Amino acid sequence: MPYVEAGLRFELPIAAGVRRNKLREAEIERDRLRVKLWALKSRVALEVRDAYMRLQHQGRMLEIARDAFDRVAKQKDQALEEAFAGRGEVGQLQWAEEFVGRLIGGPSWSAKDYMIVQAELWRALGELRDQLGVK
Repeated sequence: MPYVEAGLRFELPIAAGVRRNKLREAEIERDRLRVKLWALKSRVALEVRDAYMRLQHQGRMLEIARDAFDRVAKQKDQALEEAFAGRGEVGQLQWAEEFVGRLIGGPSWSAKDYMIVQAELWRALGELRDQLGVK
């Protein structure tokens, strides 16, 4: 005698609704993470750009400080030579020495500030690398 086998499958609307809700929740979570990633990328990009611009500015300030120091030191040397040659004035030499004394810290302070800003840029770049998982 032959056997006949039959099956019956039916889906309850509750199971389909649960699956649909889980899918919606997963899509919402995906969109939330996308927004969070975009915000993170934007924040880090802003920090990197800001640090880079400060580094460029500080580099120009360092050049200006070095140039000013070099010019005043050259003027002091010329005033000293003229004083020894009997052509210069003592007041000019005193002014140049005083000005060199005031400017002597300029390049070193500018160099220190440059290194600080450079470290901020490397920190921002490192944070970008760490946050995005780039090695």
